[in-house]
Amino acid sequence: MSETREKRDRKFTPKGQTMFDDQSNELREKCEKIWSKIEDLMIIVPSSNTLETLRQLNTDIDSRYKNFCRRSEEYKSFITRADTIESQQLISDYNEYFVTCVSTYRKVNSEIKKKKADLVEQLSQVSSSNGSSKASSKRAKAEAEKVRLEFVRKEGELMKQKAAIEADINIVKQESKVAAAETEVRILEQGDQEQDIISEVCEKKDDISNYVHNVHFQEPVASWLNQQPNIPVVASSASQAFSAAVSVPQIPSIVNTVLTSVPQIPKCCKYSFHITI
Repeated sequence: MSETREKRDRKFTPKGQTMFDDQSNELREKCEKIWSKIEDLMIIVPSSNTLETLRQLNTDIDSRYKNFCRRSEEYKSFITRADTIESQQLISDYNEYFVTCVSTYRKVNSEIKKKKADLVEQLSQVSSSNGSSKASSKRAKAEAEKVRLEFVRKEGELMKQKAAIEADINIVKQESKVAAAETEVRILEQGDQEQDIISEVCEKKDDISNYVHNVHFQEPVASWLNQQPNIPVVASSASQAFSAAVSVPQIPSIVNTVLTSVPQIPKCCKYSFHITI
């Protein structure tokens, strides 16, 4: 009894107590940090609704929980080796904390398993219902593809019509350019022909005028003058000139006609004759 009491009443020196406190605090902090990470994962479980997410959470929580248990054993072993009244109290306190953590882990682990089972059941029901509606879904998809094909065909026809219309428009534009060019050439050629005709008409008009002047004026007058007798003309005084006036031969009618049409009558057609007896 005395030996057991001495062990329980064992105390550290001030330096040993400081080293013990520092080491025990460091080991407990490691355990608490690991458990904090486990709690962060546990918070995600209620909002996880897929098998993949739940499986990943289950794996991560289990891995960290094993690490937490290992660190907890290290901490309790270190305190137990101290074999003091203080160490015994620390073990008692940590055991309560550890039991609470283990209980929480088991509860969350059960919740994860239940959610996975529910999801598996739902998926099995969905797969069975999907099996019956799979044919109708494919049928609807086939109908949609048919409608899409019809639109593609109509679009192709419209594109062909558009291309044909554009080609016709280009042809019409080119034809109009050709017609305009030919019209311009034709107008220029007609202008040259008309100019030649006008020049020819003017030349013929001049020829006709010269012909009319020669036939109707110069030739009749010259012929008439050649037919007149050779009458000597004697210059005398004014009293003698008018004392023995003789009658002038009659001018042919054709000459009169020509003379009346001429602006000025030649001086050779007006005479005063004096006959010497």
